[in-house]
Amino acid sequence: MSKVNDKYQEALFFFEKLESASFNKNEYQFYLSAFINASRNISYAIQKESKHKDDFSTWWNKKRKQMKEDKVMIFFYALRNYSLKEADNKISGNTGFQMRHLLEFNKSYVKVTILDHCGNKTGEEIILENCKGVNITSNPELFERMYFFDKIEKIELNLINFVSVTELCYYYLGKLSIIVKEYEEKFN
Repeated sequence: MSKVNDKYQEALFFFEKLESASFNKNEYQFYLSAFINASRNISYAIQKESKHKDDFSTWWNKKRKQMKEDKVMIFFYALRNYSLKEADNKISGNTGFQMRHLLEFNKSYVKVTILDHCGNKTGEEIILENCKGVNITSNPELFERMYFFDKIEKIELNLINFVSVTELCYYYLGKLSIIVKEYEEKFN
């Protein structure tokens, strides 16, 4: 496995931890910080690993141009610099709940249809029996607490509004995944 793929796997690890820690704000913030730094290190690894390879600078300049035109990429680039150089990345006290999966209630059980982040059914289902009197909204497998960024007085950090932190991280990770895959196919 290349160093680039290692860095991507590290970012994925912290995203999964962030996602599962939504009911503990401190842990969530720690994993968010780790995710931001790990995901930024992917581009450093790409540059370090391939700067002397044929056609790399042409490919990389094209990718950088694309990243500079993408709101999510701009946001995370600026957020990483802001959190490193100026202040912590603050998530607001405004929260909400987001159902992770489809729930079908019956008198004696709850049927859970597992969805991916895009809302597509994965084909996996779980039956939770004896749920009477159980507060399932506090179950991190079924629900997540949504956090949002506090307003930060930097224009590039206010380009994205009303999207939860977890969803922004997910979209960013997806964009990085495409870059890493293309990089691996082209240069390894």
